[in-house]
Amino acid sequence: MRTKYGGTIRRALATGLLILWLLCPASQADGHVTTTGSLNMRKGPGLDYRVICSIEAGTRLPFDRTSEDDRDVVWYRVSYEGRRGWVSSKLVQRERESDAVITTTNDARLRSGPGNEYASRLVIDAGTVLPYDRIAEDRDGSTWYRVRYRDKSGWVSSRYVRPGTADIAGTVTTIGDVHLRSGPSLEHSSRAIVPEGAELAYDRTEQDARGVTWYRVGYAGMRGWISSVYAREDGSLDARIRTTGSVHLRAGAGLDYESRCVVDEGVTLTYDRTEQDARGVTWYHVNYKGTKGWVSSRFVERR
Repeated sequence: MRTKYGGTIRRALATGLLILWLLCPASQADGHVTTTGSLNMRKGPGLDYRVICSIEAGTRLPFDRTSEDDRDVVWYRVSYEGRRGWVSSKLVQRERESDAVITTTNDARLRSGPGNEYASRLVIDAGTVLPYDRIAEDRDGSTWYRVRYRDKSGWVSSRYVRPGTADIAGTVTTIGDVHLRSGPSLEHSSRAIVPEGAELAYDRTEQDARGVTWYRVGYAGMRGWISSVYAREDGSLDARIRTTGSVHLRAGAGLDYESRCVVDEGVTLTYDRTEQDARGVTWYHVNYKGTKGWVSSRFVERR
């Protein structure tokens, strides 16, 4: 039953959500939609929000965010003629982005919802490329993709897929929280924070202007780049070096960084990654008596 206060409360909540939305920084475009009919662009993701303007059919619009209203209808936050607002998915068609596909790495069940408790509709063979249009998390925080396969829509777990169609070049494990960036350098925007200990497949590597290696990986349905400063290739912890003379353990990969201690000659060290300084000299990242740092390749030999 509606009360005389219901409309006031609803308007207050809508105003609060609108203020939060306006204060949020703009994110990069996730893709494009094209209007399939004339529609209204609204202030927020729902029919309760006021109309900003009307947009004609056949208009191509970039979007940077999606949301669902209380009817489970998806809305896209778009830009149009210098203004930003929301349009309903019922009157637009989303363009298929080149990265909006996943490939099964094992046989995977297509389920009726985003979680293992939902019914299995069929099993998808390993190596199948699937386009997806939505991403969701289950109650355990695992990511699921909504896909279409053999004329059936359903959800597959991220545990059995990898983003994209490119061949996997290798895998890395994050050794600290790291930004997933839109390109291979610190100048590119951050799309997400990948937590320490995440195991990620990568399909490309590039070096930035400082000579730091970056890996292109898939994470939580997104593709981006992470720095090798915060990731190691799987199996690299078995790599060993031995000092050929006394060497400084430095705070960074270069002579400009402060020395934390001196490692004696003849000490065997395990390293988890390498970097090159401005002179092209390779440095190894090691752990010596509980202290992490970098030693120059000029004073060590590979084991």
